[in-house]
Amino acid sequence: MHKALSILTFFLLVSCTTEKKSTPLYKPGVVISFDDDYVQEWHDLDVAMQKYNWKATFCVCYIDSLNPKQMGQLKKLQSKGNEIAGHGYKHKNARNYVSKKGLASYLKNEIIPMEMSFKKNGLILNSFAYPFGANTPGIDKALYKHFKMLRRTHSASKRLKENSCFFVENSKTVTGLGIDNSYQHYDLDYFLRVLNFAKKNNRIVVLYAHKPVQKVTGTYQVDYKTIETICKYVKENNMQFYTLSELHQFLPVNIK
Repeated sequence: MHKALSILTFFLLVSCTTEKKSTPLYKPGVVISFDDDYVQEWHDLDVAMQKYNWKATFCVCYIDSLNPKQMGQLKKLQSKGNEIAGHGYKHKNARNYVSKKGLASYLKNEIIPMEMSFKKNGLILNSFAYPFGANTPGIDKALYKHFKMLRRTHSASKRLKENSCFFVENSKTVTGLGIDNSYQHYDLDYFLRVLNFAKKNNRIVVLYAHKPVQKVTGTYQVDYKTIETICKYVKENNMQFYTLSELHQFLPVNIK
């Protein structure tokens, strides 16, 4: 009897020790995502950032308005390991649309046509970024049946621990931190502090922007310097580039 109790105690101690020493399933890193339909600019940026062995998620809207060249560029981006995600068929604000016309109408007119167009054009669709970041828990729940991951948006908090732009393992909805130069919270040093926090605490940062440009001339633009600074930090600190849908693999079974 005493021997059996000793063996049981040993296994319990080993189990507890192993649990405490377990490490996360992923390396610290970043999801860099881009919204809307700036396909040529995304293509050019991808060429420029290949020296960092990067990958990104490009969330496209108005997909049936793209010309053959743009569609070919999306396919090329995807073939190189980037993700092409959805951003609405006609870029409608989901929260406002559902409030006025209902969830069924939103799915019928914004989600299903987008899915059909992706399939028709040979693009894989696993993730969705809300236009204007406008989600609700109810819309999330409906879209979980269509996508592996969803992304909303977020304004920066100077208190890093309070910043919601870090991936958490209990939800298929993540929150992105905007890095366009025109955002009021734009601060490249702050973005680097966010990345440093992620590195030290084994976290994944989710970022989003729109149109990458060499020189900013308006809103919804991010300059190459910002993207390159982020990519350089990730590369030099042995962090990982992730696509949005790759986060799905780190969710527990009961969330997937």
